[in-house]
Amino acid sequence: LAKNLGLRYFHCLGLACESQTVAGGFLNNTARYNDGSLPSPLDQVYWQRVILDRVDRVLKLLQDRKKFALDAIIIDPEMYALNDALPGEPDYGKFAFELFLSESGTRKPSEEFVNWEARKTWLEEQGLSSQYVQWQFDAIKKMGHQLRTLIDRYDPNLIVGYIIYENRMWFNAIAAGLATKEMPVFVGVESTYSGVMDASMIALFKKIKK
Repeated sequence: LAKNLGLRYFHCLGLACESQTVAGGFLNNTARYNDGSLPSPLDQVYWQRVILDRVDRVLKLLQDRKKFALDAIIIDPEMYALNDALPGEPDYGKFAFELFLSESGTRKPSEEFVNWEARKTWLEEQGLSSQYVQWQFDAIKKMGHQLRTLIDRYDPNLIVGYIIYENRMWFNAIAAGLATKEMPVFVGVESTYSGVMDASMIALFKKIKK
C-alpha cells in the first residue's frame, strides 16, 4: 500500500512491546537487568531473537523493492509489556556481572552477593566501576553495529534508528553502534507529538495534509 501511494515506510519493531515478544526472548533464558524482570541490555540471546532475527525476516520479505516500500528500520525501546520500562543505565545483575568477569579476566570474588547493589559496591571498592561501565557501553555499541551490518547487507541506504531518547547509557551506546560516517542514526523524540489524539494532534495532521 505504501509503495502504491508513494509513501515513505518506516518499519518499527518493539524491544518488548508485546508479551509474545518477551516470552520468545526469555525462553530458556534467565539474563535479567539488575536481577529483575527486564531483559539485560547485554543479553545477546534476547537481542538476536527479538531484534536481529525479526529484522532479518522483514528484510527478506521486502526484498522486492518494486513491490514494497521500505525506507527505515526503527526500534521502539519502550517496553509496554514490562510496565512501559525503558533500557537505561549499567546492569549489575548476575548475568552481566559474571560476563564482565569472564571477558575482562577479572578474578571472581569469593563472596556471594545478595543483590545487584552489592555487586556495584564491590566494583567500586575494586576500582573497576569505570571499566565496567565502559565495557557495557562497548558491548551495547557492538550489538547496534550488528544490526547496522545486517541491514547493510540488504540496503546500506536504509535509515536505522529508534524512537524516544533519554540521556542514558543504552540510548547513547546503541546510537554509536547504529551510526556510520555515511549514514547517521535516526532518533525520533517523543516531544514532537502529544501521545494522544487531542486538538493539537488534529491541528498537526491538518497542517501536514496541506
